[in-house]
Amino acid sequence: MSEMNHTAWARSMIGFIRERGLEREFQDWCGGWPCRVASVDGIVPRRFEEWSEDHGDVLWFRSPIVEPPYFGSPTCLGRTMVIEVLVGREHFELPPRQTGGWPFDQDEERDLWWLPGPDGNAVQSAIDAALVGEG
Repeated sequence: MSEMNHTAWARSMIGFIRERGLEREFQDWCGGWPCRVASVDGIVPRRFEEWSEDHGDVLWFRSPIVEPPYFGSPTCLGRTMVIEVLVGREHFELPPRQTGGWPFDQDEERDLWWLPGPDGNAVQSAIDAALVGEG
């Protein structure tokens, strides 16, 4: 993002906070502006419409963010589970149920944003380096 885009985003965010009377919450959360939480430079959330199968599994956030992200893709189908219950000689089979898979409804897609997942090789290298430091 260019410096101008960062400035425009910051002004937009400050306006959003002020319009909703959230200055106190913002102050409590990060100590005011500029926020002293970890930098998000280089992180550019993308809209649902920008995702394609070529991107694979990614981190999905529903805005506003109030829950952890979902890691997967809209093509995740989940699994069909069949539950059988045996009680003595009696056998009961419950109807098949779809479990897991894409957790969002079509009407939620307008609120979805995604980020690429971390590079697994880089994560493993960081873990290996941390383990060497412990040894």
